[in-house]
Amino acid sequence: FKNILIYAMKMRRRKFIVESCNRLFLSLYRNYISRSYEYFLSSNTSEIITVLNVYINKIFQTLQDILQVLTETIVSLFLMVFLFFIDWKAPLFIAAILILTTLFLRKTVYENSMITGKKSMSTYIQMTKIVQESVMGVKDLKLLTAENSIYRQYEEKGFENLRYEDLRLKYESLPPHIIELVVAFSILLYLLF
Repeated sequence: FKNILIYAMKMRRRKFIVESCNRLFLSLYRNYISRSYEYFLSSNTSEIITVLNVYINKIFQTLQDILQVLTETIVSLFLMVFLFFIDWKAPLFIAAILILTTLFLRKTVYENSMITGKKSMSTYIQMTKIVQESVMGVKDLKLLTAENSIYRQYEEKGFENLRYEDLRLKYESLPPHIIELVVAFSILLYLLF
């Protein structure tokens, strides 16, 4: 039950972070695109693209990494203390089980995660191109009043990227829980035999 709870918390936390990141992207993008043409004459286009695509991602990825490290550290400390009090040979047995489980997951889950990650990167690149083309062609965008159309394209790619990121997270977050479950089961078997 603990693993199911931790997995659900991780999914909810990641979904919150990705949705918050996407809302911030859309808000900043709407803010930039709705400015007057004169603003873009004196602005640095690469700075706009960097703010929209690089800095925001780094902030939210750092937040995700910090939360992940805290969770893993707490769980690992409890497991190490538990193993120490049970039997000093138990860690060797658990290490062997851990290596075998990791090799199995590397062959199965890792491949799916890589494929999904490539799809996510592709949509992210498309989002970057939309921003770059709209910022570079802001005069045409303003003249044709195509701001909403471009915004919808960006929003669609954002939601597509959100789906791929969500799926990728599911692939990436399963192994630790599976490993922990297999190790816990192995400890029980070790204690019984």
